[in-house]
Amino acid sequence: RYCQRLARSGLTRAPGESPHDFARRVALSKPGEGLRATEVARLYVALRYRPDSPDAGILRRRLRRAVGWY
Repeated sequence: RYCQRLARSGLTRAPGESPHDFARRVALSKPGEGLRATEVARLYVALRYRPDSPDAGILRRRLRRAVGWY
């Protein structure tokens, strides 16, 4: 959903572009969105590659907040 919101403002993730690389590009194009993009990428990667982590519930809640799902 976060990527969809950015796409509406003209920033789309390129095929094969990692979440971290996309976050860096967002930060360069939209400096006010840089911290959020970096946090979303960090949380997404943690959940994507460690879904059974004991902290998964906490990470999901943080990701929802960072994306703007309250």
